[in-house]
Amino acid sequence: MDALLDRVLAGPTTLEFEVAGRREPIVVHLANGGLPTRQALAQALTRLDPPRLGIVEPGRPAIRAGLRPGDLLVRANGDTLRSWSAVLRTVWNSPDKPVRFDVLRDGHIEQVTVVPRARSRRIARPATARLRGHRRRAQPATIHVREPLGSALVSGVRETWAGHRWCSAS
Repeated sequence: MDALLDRVLAGPTTLEFEVAGRREPIVVHLANGGLPTRQALAQALTRLDPPRLGIVEPGRPAIRAGLRPGDLLVRANGDTLRSWSAVLRTVWNSPDKPVRFDVLRDGHIEQVTVVPRARSRRIARPATARLRGHRRRAQPATIHVREPLGSALVSGVRETWAGHRWCSAS
C-alpha cells in the first residue's frame, strides 16, 4: 500500500489502476497534478478500519480509563474518528494529556477520558486471519507497544499461550 501511495503522491499526472474483476484499468488524470489533489486521491485510497477495540491490555491507560473490548471510538476531543490512523494520531499528539473519547457501547454513547503515556510508541497495521477454510475477514487493528525486554518476554509468552488455547479450541 505504501508503494501505491508513494506513486499517487509523487508519480506522473496520469495514473492507471488495475482492479481485480475489471477488464479495463481505471485511468485518473491529475490535471493540475498539485499536492492537494494528490493528497485527496491518496486519502480516498487509504483503507479505513473502524476504530473498534479488540484486546485491551491490563494495566494500560485505556483499560484503567474504562475502555472495553468491542467499544467503537467515535470522537476524540470532539473530532470525529474515521479510522485507527486518526486515533493513533490523537494519542501520539497527546502524551500525558487527557483525551476525551466518545465511545459507542451497547448502542449508547459514553465518554471516557484516557491519558496516554508519553513513553509509549505505537504502530498499527490491519490484520487478517484465515482459519481452517473460513473466509478471510478483517480483524481489529493490531497495536504494537514498545516495552522493556522483561515485560516484552512476559507479554509474548502470555499472548502465545492465549493464542494456542484459542486455536486448539476451534
